[in-house]
Amino acid sequence: MTSKTPPLIVIVGETASGKSSLGMEIARHFKGEIISSDSWAIYKSMDIGTAKPSLEEQAEIPHHEIDVVWPDGKLVNPTGKEDTDAPNSYTAAVFQTNAKQHIRDVASRGNLPMIVGGTGLYVDSVLFDYQFGETGDKQSREMYNKMDLSELVELVEQKKYDTTAIDIKNKRRVIRLLETAGQDPGRSSSVRPNTLVLGVSRPRNELRKRVELRTELMFKQGLRREVKEITDKYGWDCEGMQGIGYKEFIAWHEGGKSMTQVKHDITRNTLNKLAKHQRTWFKRHQFIQWVDNHEDAIAKVREFLV
Repeated sequence: MTSKTPPLIVIVGETASGKSSLGMEIARHFKGEIISSDSWAIYKSMDIGTAKPSLEEQAEIPHHEIDVVWPDGKLVNPTGKEDTDAPNSYTAAVFQTNAKQHIRDVASRGNLPMIVGGTGLYVDSVLFDYQFGETGDKQSREMYNKMDLSELVELVEQKKYDTTAIDIKNKRRVIRLLETAGQDPGRSSSVRPNTLVLGVSRPRNELRKRVELRTELMFKQGLRREVKEITDKYGWDCEGMQGIGYKEFIAWHEGGKSMTQVKHDITRNTLNKLAKHQRTWFKRHQFIQWVDNHEDAIAKVREFLV
């Protein structure tokens, strides 16, 4: 290749479609390192409900941007201990900065940088080189952190900011919207050069079955215990408990639903909210090359790297 821009493989798609499995397979074939673009895999101690790569998989293939934030939103410091003074500061802008550095570092080691995950904003921040504005001042951030989510959403509505691109149940993202005065980040009109973007898709019925099976497996692996450990330490209203696969337990905790209903709600929300949002986001990108098996994907990567 003649481009000075390091080659980059990006794998996107709906949750439970098989992105991680394909990423691992490609990484094995081409000496890859994976940069996770999953906005829930960033949380340390939240392994089962986020379907995070196993410790064995992480030992086999280097993974980056996993376990960088505690369930309450505070950054994990380099020692791995909790920094009680750290702000709730992991944003798409932070991901972009870290991902770009990882890409340079991985390429400098002679390995293949790969971004794998379904959080569209994270992926697009790299593909289109988003120009994020400055975050708010420390005083404003502290004020927003003390406010309830409902108060923050009300403030956003008063200011008439567009919320279509964010999860308004995620306090961190609502705060970010307020800090940037509702402005979309500037972006390049063209996709990052020397980049191959692969998409993994499944027929709706097949995806439903995969989500149902994965939900059952999560419970067998100890999802209930994981939720208890998180809530015992961080409380039921912590940031991490707002994600699908976790927030459904809140109704059970409050006495409104059975554990069977919790399982059903996790499957339903995964399909009707998360997967649907991902499908809509990536559908806009005509440059994605969709694949339905590992052999075709590996052939495309091999051709790209020639």
